[in-house]
Amino acid sequence: MGRVFMMEAKEFLGREQGLRAHLSCNWFPPLPLYLQNVIVEEFERHWKDRCHPQVLLERINRRLKKIEGEIVGLKSLDRFDEFLLNEEEWKEIPIRKPKNEWAFPKAKVKRILKSVRNVFKHSNIDYLTDEAYQFITLKMGFIAHYDLFGFRETYCNNLLMFARHLLTTEGLSRDESYNERWADRQEKDSDFIKRYGEEYCKRSAETIRGIVKIARRMLNSGDA
Repeated sequence: MGRVFMMEAKEFLGREQGLRAHLSCNWFPPLPLYLQNVIVEEFERHWKDRCHPQVLLERINRRLKKIEGEIVGLKSLDRFDEFLLNEEEWKEIPIRKPKNEWAFPKAKVKRILKSVRNVFKHSNIDYLTDEAYQFITLKMGFIAHYDLFGFRETYCNNLLMFARHLLTTEGLSRDESYNERWADRQEKDSDFIKRYGEEYCKRSAETIRGIVKIARRMLNSGDA
C-alpha cells in the first residue's frame, strides 16, 4: 500500500510535494516537521547532484545527529524507493579513504603532555585526563588500576612515585632510561612501523619522550 501511495504521490504531485505527502501520511506516529524538512532538503540535493543513495543517507543522518537526543537517524532508505533516482542516473560512488584507526594527530600529543605537566604543576593527579591515562597505561608500562579514578587514587598521595614510574614503568623495570629506550624502539622498529604506520609510531615516541622529560624535570626539582 505504501509503495502504491508513493507512486501516486510522485505522479500527481511531483517529486517534492509527493515526498512531503509520503512523509506526512505513511508514518505513525507522524514524523515531526523538522525531520520531514531535513529529508526533503537532502532529497532535493540528491536529485540535483545525483549522489549515491548511501551518500544521501549519510547526509540525512549527519544532520539528524546535530539534533541532540531527539532522533537516532534512518537505518535505510527502503521506504523511499520511488523518490530515489534510478541507478543509471547516479554519479559514480565516491572513493573514500578508509578511516585510519591509528591516527595520532599533533593536537593529541599536546593535550597529553599538557595534562601530565599540569599534574605536577598543580601537585594534583586529578589533572590527569582520560586521554593521558589511556596513553600511559597502554604505552608506558602501567597497569590500569581498574579505571582512571582508581589510577588517580593510587597516585594521589605519591606524585614522586608516579614521576619515577613514568621513567621506569610501573613494574617492568627500575631502569630510569627504560621508557626512553621503549620510545626509540617504537619509532624505529620495522614491525611496529609495518603494523601501525610511521606517523603513528613517531607521534607515540614523541609523546613518551615528552612525558619522560616532564617527569625527570619534576624529580630533579624536588617539588613532589
